[in-house]
Amino acid sequence: MVIKRLRELPAPLFLENVDLSNEIKLDGVYKLSLIIKNMNGKYDTLTYATIVDTTPPTVSEKPKITETTTQSVKIEWTNPTVIDFDKTEVMYRVAGSNTDYTSFNIYGKTTTSATITGLSSGTNYEFAVSYRDIYGNKSELNSVTQYTRPSQFSNFTLSKHATSPTQKINIAWTY
Repeated sequence: MVIKRLRELPAPLFLENVDLSNEIKLDGVYKLSLIIKNMNGKYDTLTYATIVDTTPPTVSEKPKITETTTQSVKIEWTNPTVIDFDKTEVMYRVAGSNTDYTSFNIYGKTTTSATITGLSSGTNYEFAVSYRDIYGNKSELNSVTQYTRPSQFSNFTLSKHATSPTQKINIAWTY
């Protein structure tokens, strides 16, 4: 345990709403004690408070989709640089569906990309990452949308042949 003297205050002392925010960085769990030297020259601990980090890690950059196939996408992200960062959760859902995300995997501190497989071709997905710190604080979702490539199309039809450069033609297909 590290003990750090923040301030020495003169007696008589009345404490109310003491602000220590400039003296400690709330990135962990702290136990604060008020230690007083009594009239006999001995030290007494009067009270203590436990302060817990409740701030989730954040990253300003959106994840990026770097590869797309008919059934997979590769997503890349930037991990937070805060000292208490622990892991990244990658998840996805069909874009615009307002359904719960499917968790794909949870990655440690050093991983910054994943390939999500088993997707449907020609579908617009929303891919999201969420960051957690060692105290369980979870960031807001950071997301990006991307279509998977369509499968090969079939039933290609040309319903009218152009007989002049200005004439329009109709093309139809299914996939």
